[in-house]
Amino acid sequence: MNYCELAKHKNIIGVKDATGDAARPARLSNLIGDDFCQLSGDDATAFSYLASGGHGMISVVSN
Repeated sequence: MNYCELAKHKNIIGVKDATGDAARPARLSNLIGDDFCQLSGDDATAFSYLASGGHGMISVVSN
């Protein structure tokens, strides 16, 4: 399944993205909308991810 398919599923509200691709939220927001939560799972790029439109993070270091 890709992000667009996941965003349409009624039981899925978002994803943890650990790819390190900080620009992904900006690229995908037009396709999946702002209601689908995109969370960074990569500590090194988390702040850039948020600046690009991400909704939050699930820190690897804090776990």
